[in-house]
Amino acid sequence: MPDRLRQPRPRSERGPATRRAAALVLGLAVLCAAHPAGADDHALTEVRVGVWVASVHSTNALDGSVGVKFYVWWITSDPEFRPFEVMQILNGRSWTTQGVYRRVLDDGRHYTAGFVDATINHRFDFRDYPFDRQRIAIVIETPFTVEEVQLVPDTAQSLISDFVKLSGYDVEPLQLGVVVQDYASQFGLGDEGTSQFSRLVIGIDLVRQSGRLLVTLSVGFIVANLIAFLMYFIDVSALAARTGMVTSAIFAAVGNMYLLTSELNPASGSVLVDRIAGGTFAHIIVALLSSMIVERAARVDTNRASRINYTVFAIVTVVLSLVYWYALRDATH
Repeated sequence: MPDRLRQPRPRSERGPATRRAAALVLGLAVLCAAHPAGADDHALTEVRVGVWVASVHSTNALDGSVGVKFYVWWITSDPEFRPFEVMQILNGRSWTTQGVYRRVLDDGRHYTAGFVDATINHRFDFRDYPFDRQRIAIVIETPFTVEEVQLVPDTAQSLISDFVKLSGYDVEPLQLGVVVQDYASQFGLGDEGTSQFSRLVIGIDLVRQSGRLLVTLSVGFIVANLIAFLMYFIDVSALAARTGMVTSAIFAAVGNMYLLTSELNPASGSVLVDRIAGGTFAHIIVALLSSMIVERAARVDTNRASRINYTVFAIVTVVLSLVYWYALRDATH
């Protein structure tokens, strides 16, 4: 064979198949480096969240709102997570953030923290007033689904500050938890969306200091009932004096109603207050009617009028005692 046929081909003369194979191998290597086996474009990010409640203020039972200021921190391995830019307080009317800062912890995780001052919608429940308990809930979500962000409560470090003092209430320890909320909507994303989101719930229990408050807020009703009871010991023929005392009882009861209206939402419906108020006004009406009846009876027979008078007194005393006792029992259990 001639020597020219035995010489190897120059590199530039090698076939295009070799070059294509090399390019394919290089491309696969780059792709594998960018997307390791088992990697997901929407990898789950775990975020630890903790809360320190600094104050509870501006409670307004009439418009159903509570002001809460709290310090919140977020810890995650994702350097791109910006919680205060995406945080949503679902039951908040408005909120502002202050003093937000970021740092990298020794273990490489990213720490973001700041103060949040929020006005929270709260439906006050006064059915057991003044022995009621108010659960203030702050509900926080991010727009990321549970497949993207999973919130984890930092319960060990979360607490209520000693600065939290609310007149008329005892503040119980903070409760912090996470639930997965399932919505009926895909929020416009269709098949690409999901209806489940990780939700942080901050619970603050306010227990009313009810001992002295019961007497203070019911003093008008107490006075009205005492006046009405004293009326039965006035001469049965003295209609003017009796009706004068009933009028005084009406003023005392109405004044007490104005006091309670300034403290409570009238639509909230305190069982104890409603029964005391209803019993007081019913007692006043009975006292007025019985005064008119015994005064007419006294024109014919004074002894008979006195028996009617004291019989009504005894019945009213027993009935009101039972009504108030059952109302107090229902409110305290």
